[in-house]
Amino acid sequence: MKYLNITCLFAILLFSGSCKKILQLNPEQAIDGATAIENDGDVESLTIGAYSIMGEGALYGTNLFMLPDLLAKDGYCSWRGTFSSFRQIANKSMTADNADVIRTWTRAYSAINNANIIISNLDKIKDADLKKTLDGEAHFIRGILLFELVRLYALPWDPAGSNSQSGVVIRTTPTLTEDEAFKKTPRASVADVYTQVINDLKDAVAKMPESNGTRATKFTALAFLSRVYLQQSNFSAARDAANQVISSGLYKMNAAVGAVFSNKNTAESIWEIQQNDQNNAGTANDGMATFYSSFDGIGRADVRMDEDFVDSYEEGDLRASEWYYIGTGKRPRKFVL
Repeated sequence: MKYLNITCLFAILLFSGSCKKILQLNPEQAIDGATAIENDGDVESLTIGAYSIMGEGALYGTNLFMLPDLLAKDGYCSWRGTFSSFRQIANKSMTADNADVIRTWTRAYSAINNANIIISNLDKIKDADLKKTLDGEAHFIRGILLFELVRLYALPWDPAGSNSQSGVVIRTTPTLTEDEAFKKTPRASVADVYTQVINDLKDAVAKMPESNGTRATKFTALAFLSRVYLQQSNFSAARDAANQVISSGLYKMNAAVGAVFSNKNTAESIWEIQQNDQNNAGTANDGMATFYSSFDGIGRADVRMDEDFVDSYEEGDLRASEWYYIGTGKRPRKFVL
């Protein structure tokens, strides 16, 4: 500290205060949320960040697939692992501090907050086409995550009811400060959440392009919209949304049943989370292969398929022979292809 003080004093004498300016530089790891977004590139980077969050184990990397499996496991699969959080979910005995219940909720709202920040900063984008696309992607991200959350954390949609039961929190404005983060927001009704989801996905359909590289497109939003309508038992609307995807001519079934799992971004896939060595929950401790597989040294076989379920496929059904293999019990092959 003596060296720093003496150096600073010397600099003050020579340069009339320039040392003070150097020492007052803002730390790059603590950028002010209110001023961090300045141009097209910043908004697109935030969009990519939202996709990255969705690819984590807390969301589409694992939990948004595995938690529903564990909750609906009777006659389908069983949990054989040692993680207490997943065991509680499988036994339907979750406590308030369940780690996976908490992290799925918080990471989903982190991605939703990214989407809200994007929407609130669209005026910073100069390229009109990019602005429209990112606007659509932000509404898509918010819509699908609210849909996943309301299915996991609320009573199901009742086609014959008012659906006034508590759903989840709807946030459509960005959280940029600590005070905003701690603001208490009540849970909206299931009906209101579904209204927000449908509006967001319709907005995404109207603004997203038909082709968007490996990111979500207009047809991805339509596919999710079809699922939302199906959840509501609105079968005609589900059919119409799905038919727009089918009639686009962009997608088709692969010749082999397992090809969609053994290859990336095939014509059978409407949208895939893109993962790489730096962002990949696959065979790590937080990936689907880790929990479901015991094949060629990959996985711990924490989730085991019930043999009666696998045997329920009709004779000659290729899903029975190509989706499963005999490992530690019946294992789903699709997570290790």
